[in-house]
Amino acid sequence: MPRFSVVIPMYNKADYIQRSVHSVLQQTLVDFELLIVNDCSTDKSLSRAEKIEDSRITILQHEVNKGLSASRNTGISNAKGDIITFLDADDEWKPNFLAAIDTLARKFPECDIYGTDYEEKINNHTVIPVKNLPKAVRPNQYVKIEDFFTASLFNPIYCYSCVAFSRKALNKIGNFNTAVDIGEDLDFNIRANSQFKLAYYYKACAIYYVDIPNQMTNSTIRNKKLIDFKKFDRQAESHPGLKKYLNASRYYYASQYKNQRNKALFEKFKKEIDFSALSFKQKVLLECPFWMYQRLKKLKAFLIKRGIKVTPF
Repeated sequence: MPRFSVVIPMYNKADYIQRSVHSVLQQTLVDFELLIVNDCSTDKSLSRAEKIEDSRITILQHEVNKGLSASRNTGISNAKGDIITFLDADDEWKPNFLAAIDTLARKFPECDIYGTDYEEKINNHTVIPVKNLPKAVRPNQYVKIEDFFTASLFNPIYCYSCVAFSRKALNKIGNFNTAVDIGEDLDFNIRANSQFKLAYYYKACAIYYVDIPNQMTNSTIRNKKLIDFKKFDRQAESHPGLKKYLNASRYYYASQYKNQRNKALFEKFKKEIDFSALSFKQKVLLECPFWMYQRLKKLKAFLIKRGIKVTPF
């Protein structure tokens, strides 16, 4: 049995899949299997993936398009490794990623979630998002994170191209939620980090590409099915970090619906927000007239294209 199972969900990523796969094959730790789940791609993704010859690669096919969560679930159900990790088909790993995860698993046997920091690549500019980690945590440290939710208030401390789970954890957490189109990572984060401990390497071992066409982050959220935050509210009453995390998530979706000029859903999320927990900039963005909001968004887009990432925190 391999030490690691690597799952790459693939849908119309012909221009990027070979880069992603090669970043896995170039890992310094070689005890892994690679499962590519083709979710009925209509471009040349499959043919380009099939051109890469390596005995550790298995390509799994969906008969119909099922979405990201279902693709990850297919990978999990076919995985044979002790530790299961994911890589989006348009992202890539640095050569030490699996070795870093292996070190975390051995160094912190009480943990079942293992993550690393990541870089964001924006128009050929590299940015490392700011994290809300305890001051005692220093770069290049292997540490146990006591409160994932507080640590992820500014930006997630890991993305789903730089996190891994023990098989035991995945068996208990359950599948990714296929009932939602957007926010599936957030849903899984809450369920996972509420039950299991997280070990973390504070060094970027993955590259997350922000400016890839057809990413959910670059497309409309109109008509998308979101997670129901209220199902976590009771649990959050006894977990201050989770309560803040849910509030920040509600703020995010309210701002997205404001940007889409969807007044009904904007007001829905806005009413659920605890404004006392927001920053001054967040309050301004929610309350300002739409013309001002648009100008601020254009300014943000202008800065991002120049590799400058600004946040409302």
